[in-house]
Amino acid sequence: MSKNAKIFTYPLTEPLDLLAARAGELARRKDMKFTSHGLDGEFSGMGVEGRYRVDGSELIVTVDKKPRLVPWQMIESRLEGFFTGSG
Repeated sequence: MSKNAKIFTYPLTEPLDLLAARAGELARRKDMKFTSHGLDGEFSGMGVEGRYRVDGSELIVTVDKKPRLVPWQMIESRLEGFFTGSG
């Protein structure tokens, strides 16, 4: 993990296969990359790079890279929408 990485945790509120399918489709529409390997995967696009993994009933999302001028609050809000379908 890079020294500037940040970790976000979200409750897993739907089966992982449904979440991955929805997130993958959203990523395609936004010209991003999203790869799922079962219980973990990676994503990148718009200057953001990260990965996720499932730990029990939680989704752990690690952002390894982001644009310097984009605040973490904006990244967190977008991630929540991306991974929970609320955005």
